[in-house]
Amino acid sequence: MHNKIGKLPRSIIYTVWFMLIIPVILIGYQAQAHPAPNNLSWSTPMYVSTNANNGAFIPNLVIDSTGHHSIIYTQRVGSISNPYIATSGNGTSWSTPAAVYQSDTNSYEAKAVIDNNDIIHAIWRVEGASLDQIYYSNSTRWDAGDPPVMIRFTFGENNKLASPNIAVDPEDGTVHAAWVIVENSVGKVEHSLSFNNGANWQAPTVPANSADQSAVDVTIAITINELQQHIVHIAWQENILNLETSTLARKVIYQQGRVNGTNIDWNGLSHVFFEDDPNPYIKPQLLADGADLHIGFTRRNSLSEQYAFYSFLGDGLIWDTPTQINPTALAVNDLDPNALSTSLIRCDGALHMAYHGMEPASINQTERIWVTQKSESGSWALSSAATATDARYINPSFACYDDSLYMAVERIVSTELQNHQIYYIAGSGNITYMPSIFNK
Repeated sequence: MHNKIGKLPRSIIYTVWFMLIIPVILIGYQAQAHPAPNNLSWSTPMYVSTNANNGAFIPNLVIDSTGHHSIIYTQRVGSISNPYIATSGNGTSWSTPAAVYQSDTNSYEAKAVIDNNDIIHAIWRVEGASLDQIYYSNSTRWDAGDPPVMIRFTFGENNKLASPNIAVDPEDGTVHAAWVIVENSVGKVEHSLSFNNGANWQAPTVPANSADQSAVDVTIAITINELQQHIVHIAWQENILNLETSTLARKVIYQQGRVNGTNIDWNGLSHVFFEDDPNPYIKPQLLADGADLHIGFTRRNSLSEQYAFYSFLGDGLIWDTPTQINPTALAVNDLDPNALSTSLIRCDGALHMAYHGMEPASINQTERIWVTQKSESGSWALSSAATATDARYINPSFACYDDSLYMAVERIVSTELQNHQIYYIAGSGNITYMPSIFNK
């Protein structure tokens, strides 16, 4: 015998329907407006620059195809700074750091990348009394007894240089270098390229958008477009002095060029981020991602009000409207570096950004490293801290191996003596989002 239930009144049906669907709508709305925090966890920072009694600065972490780690950075010995390297088979223990180059004059701003053949390419600036020089070196593994190749750029009398950076073409291995040359108190970007791993370099050229102002913090990346053209991307911070008001505007400028034989055609896309915004935009960081390009940079309103920004350049050759990453302001310290910096990488199917700052925003407290992720079709997750509040960490450098994230960071031990040290941390986990019926 069956129990017989009559039809439910429409009012009850509608009530039940709304009770079920409204929470789903609210969940979807909240998920889009407030993405869930990422669930990455990070290891306890491991001390790397163990013989840097007088300071170590600006790490560059690279990992080869076997998982071999290398960190290249600037280390001060006595009163002289030179590029150093520390290595590890898998990140669990590190070699005693050794000099990549030594001289009786200061070397600064060491940068490094690794190519598809596991060759590490490094570049740095050697300071002179009136003449600076750019040095380049490469090696498969400096700690394996492979002698590095030393190549020196020299640009004539009374030229000061700054901000060297380096990138390698992912397809043909061409090495690209960019830097700032200061002539008559004007800093302009220059670029050169080598087709034989640095043995010979082409005459420097000037990107079309860098000729009249003062450039710093150059970043460079190489992509291959759908027409199989090799595209050179350069971005930098331009310090523009208004002579009428004696005010200094700081902008992030981008210039695109195309490799044409042994030359660069600099007539490609140019762009100024937030051109009409009076706020200062600084410290760009480019990331090549197949045919696509990403950029992170900083808006520095003051020491206690700084923000990380992100933008994307796809095949459409139009930069997206930049996204502000941290919803509330972060602060930094009042000594060099006094600005937030970013690092970008593609790993495990997601785009990742790291940056440093203090929250709540109070200067000279504890900078932490913050990390966020963006899936292919999602928005940025809320940032989470990769370091604790017991020490000050800045200048993150990302690397990816076997779908896992790793990072080298700079720790501020003492501001008075500028005693900074290099540390290493490993991440695990992945991005998590609440489901949303509104996600596009």
